Amino acid sequence: MSASASKKRRKDLQQEGLSPRQVAAAKAKKEKKQHLKTVLLIVMAVVVSAGIIAGLIVFLNSRKYQPDYDVNTPVATVGDYEISVPMFNYYYIDAVSSYINMYGSYLSYLSTLDVSTSLDSQYQDEDNGVTWGDYFEDQAKETIQAYYNIYDDAVKNGFELSDEDSDAVDAAVDAVKESAKAAGVASADRYLAKIYGIGCDLDSYREYCRIRQVVSSYYKQCDDAITFTADEVTAKYEEDPNAFDAINYSLYTVAAQDYVTEDETQETSAEDDTTETTEAEITEEAIAAAEEAAKAAAEDFPLKDAQLKSDGFDAVKSTISEDAQSWMFDTARKEGDVSYFYNETAKTYYVVRYENRDTHDYKPANAYIINIPFDTDTEDDAETEEAEATQTAEEKFNAVCDALTDAMTDEEFSQLGTTYGTSYSGITNDIIHGAYDDEINDWLFDSARKAGDTQSFTTDTGYFVVRFSSLNDNTYCYKMVEDTMHSEASDEWYHEVTEKLTATMDDNMKGYINSDITPNVLFNLSSTAE
Repeated sequence: MSASASKKRRKDLQQEGLSPRQVAAAKAKKEKKQHLKTVLLIVMAVVVSAGIIAGLIVFLNSRKYQPDYDVNTPVATVGDYEISVPMFNYYYIDAVSSYINMYGSYLSYLSTLDVSTSLDSQYQDEDNGVTWGDYFEDQAKETIQAYYNIYDDAVKNGFELSDEDSDAVDAAVDAVKESAKAAGVASADRYLAKIYGIGCDLDSYREYCRIRQVVSSYYKQCDDAITFTADEVTAKYEEDPNAFDAINYSLYTVAAQDYVTEDETQETSAEDDTTETTEAEITEEAIAAAEEAAKAAAEDFPLKDAQLKSDGFDAVKSTISEDAQSWMFDTARKEGDVSYFYNETAKTYYVVRYENRDTHDYKPANAYIINIPFDTDTEDDAETEEAEATQTAEEKFNAVCDALTDAMTDEEFSQLGTTYGTSYSGITNDIIHGAYDDEINDWLFDSARKAGDTQSFTTDTGYFVVRFSSLNDNTYCYKMVEDTMHSEASDEWYHEVTEKLTATMDDNMKGYINSDITPNVLFNLSSTAE
């Protein structure tokens, strides 16, 4: 499994376990468009929504129901675990849905997948004869290997689902029953068979949900158990400060293109003797002239056109050059040092004035933030009438400000956020420097700030009402280092556990996998098929 694929799998694991409250919240938001989704939730909300149910009616009544094979015959095995075709199909449809939702409305631009065509009849890698059906089969196989390895580890370590976890599984099964009724299908078994594949039913679906919940909850338990002492974090930082620090610097650019002479940009058309201005090849003379200008700029710093920048070790290398990286992160650097560097790819000189090293030794803030974007103008009469029927952004902002009191609690403030704010979701943790407008930033990190302090702001994009909660116990640098250590340890655990048992496929049973689906028929994706 590739590193990127396994990282995505770990991210999926962190998102899959749903409490009953989360299930209810997902159902309440089912009509809201989502730009990105990395995982098919247990409740399969993408199938539950009313619009998709309408699209499924014809589909559900157009396929056979009874399997023509022994559903107990495994199509895949992971150690002693046997995965039936119905069980494999759950992971297969999961893989298809996750991929489509990952790209969202950009699918047709960023992928060769045609959602209006059967997966088995189009190539994902034509040179190697790999269809999209093959691709998603492989994705499902990789997921099954990872999940059943983690499940096996959970069983061997005596892990059991909590009551809340068990309730989440029940809620997922109940959601399918409700969806079957809403779609007008005779039974939940038939509903599952039509969506996921022949042989899928409530019993297998419940087991699928149970295993996923065990995997998700056990993974979280193991991940949460990864902790480090302050001495360990400090030692990690001291091994390589450059990996975490940033350099604040002033930057002035000199492009060689600007020193190409007018004669060099003139091209005469042989057909009509007209002269056109084109982008001529950058000559050595132009590069030399740019270098002289860069040298002069370095001597004249500070320059009014220079930009203040802050970049980490890798960012400096990728945007300027490796030489600039070495120079800027040299511990001998001091404020006011100036040099210039050439980027061959960009044909540009970068003049750099070193300001200081940012060790991120401040503590991030936590605050409740109500954001009310400015109203957007529209020429559509219907939209205008609808906008006029609701409160304007200014009216919402004034309503929030009028409701503020010195005795207000965090809960009462959050109620205002839910009522008047945009995408308000409670407290915002780990706010770092530069995350918000300068005025908000300065207020949040004022040394006089105390819990409950509340202030309103008007920015270029809208209104903000901010209620300060606290500063973190540790610095932003500490958090970065600790997060890096945690990620590395989590990666190590994940690979160690998920590679113990290998998933294998039975070629004789692969033909029964539900790989002949047409995505936009199953998921009502006509809008992304254009």
